[in-house]
Formats: sequence, structure tokens, C-alpha cells
Amino acid sequence: MNVQKQVFAPHLNRNVRFGRRALANPPTRLRLASYLDIQKFTTPAPDCDYTSAAAAGLSDVLLNDRLGDCTCAGVGHAVDVVNCNSGTIVRVTDDQVLALYENACNYNPSDPSSDQGGDEYTVLDYVSEHGMDGSGLHQFMGSVLVDATNKLEVRWAQWALGNLYFGEGLPDAYVQNMPNGPGFTWGVEGDSDPDNGHCFVGCGSNSNGIIICTWGLLGLQTYDAVAKYATRSGGGELHTILTTEWLNNASQKTPSGFALSDLVSDLKKIGSISS
Repeated sequence: MNVQKQVFAPHLNRNVRFGRRALANPPTRLRLASYLDIQKFTTPAPDCDYTSAAAAGLSDVLLNDRLGDCTCAGVGHAVDVVNCNSGTIVRVTDDQVLALYENACNYNPSDPSSDQGGDEYTVLDYVSEHGMDGSGLHQFMGSVLVDATNKLEVRWAQWALGNLYFGEGLPDAYVQNMPNGPGFTWGVEGDSDPDNGHCFVGCGSNSNGIIICTWGLLGLQTYDAVAKYATRSGGGELHTILTTEWLNNASQKTPSGFALSDLVSDLKKIGSISS
């Protein structure tokens, strides 16, 4: 990943940055299908769109125009989505994302050379242990890997758990044709490029693909493209974050209708996830 690489974003009229580092030997991570009742993936999940409630937060690049902090900005967007759709209006701030970038990725604002991006595994583990800013704020239960080649699993994770957290080396065609507004579609367009390392979030799905938020824009990545670029063989990865903040405080159920106790039961005894 070229941490100095920037690309002009027409919708912002300024450059944005890359910042996702692909690990050559990623740590062992629990897989969703290994711990969840596989029968849940036998039929497509309903279409879902969680963008409206979180629109204000999703439009914010969260410093990813000035810093290579996309892995931390992605966490911020995921937190916005799960909270705003469960009835708690949250707007993650630049300061919270900056604190995460400093703590999880060793960025020092006094040392520009420390702006070296980050990897998803380290960032997700940090938030699961310490919360976004080290105080326990928005602390996750954990995260699991999603099989990007399994359309049913991808759709189910997005619908039931409210988020997908992508790491990809964007193909050059995406970068050379940066979208100038919302509604763009990213399909299969050549091989991934590790110099275009980027993290972004899924916040809805339909029959064509996953609704994504990247650099403050909403678009779509097709399922074929997800299967190509969000896999280890394609230089990427796909996680889903597990958090109690996805629950509606009154009903104690997720917007997709699950009780937390049911999800924890389905997920069985996952060592890194506590009830």
C-alpha cells in the first residue's frame, strides 16, 4: 500500500487518501458461517437500506482526505449506521476517529511520517478491547469474517447485523474513474491493486449488490466484485462487526428483528465474543 497515494475526489473538489494495509499473514479470525446456523443462509435475506437514518454521518469523510485513516473512518461509519438505525442518534466525530487512529495505528499528529495507514484486524481488535477513543465508547462485542464469495452469507450479514466492513485493494479502474456523486456502481474491473488499499463499509443490500459508503459517497458494489476483491486471494477481506448498539433499547431487538440473546446463542461459544 502506498501510504502517500492520493486521488482527486470530484464530489469534494479535493484529494482523498488511501490507508488500508493488507497483512501478509493475518491473524486467525472466527468465520461467521462456522459459528452461525448455516440454515440461515439458505434463502436470501430481504433487501435492506440503513443509509437514511445515518445520512449525516455517512456524508462525512472523517479525516480520510487529510490522513490515511480509512480503517478508522470505516469504524466510525459503521457505528453511525448501527446506532442511528436502532434509535440512538449518533454522529461520530473527527476527534473520535483521530483518537482511534492514534491509539490503534500509532499515528502521531506531531510526526507526519507516522501517517502510515492501518489494518482492519488491529483496528477492530482495539475497538473490541478499548472502544473507539480508549474510554470504552462504542466498544464492540467482537467481529467475524464473512465469506465474500457466498452471496447469501454476505446478504444475511448485512441485513441481520447491520454492517459489513470491507478491506480491498481497489482496481485502478475505480481510481481512474472516481465517482462524482452518489449512485455509482463498482463492478468487476480488472485486478486489485495493493497501492489502492482502502477500507469502506456496507450499509444495505439489494439484488444487485451491497450499498456502500466510501469517502462520504453512497454507491453499490456488485456481488461479483465483492467476491473478487473482498477475499484473501483477491487481496482483500470482509468482516462484520458485532455490537450491542445494534439493539433498540426499548425492544431489545435488532432492526432486523433478532433478539441479542438469540444471536449470542446462534454464535455459540466464540472465545473473543462475550455476552
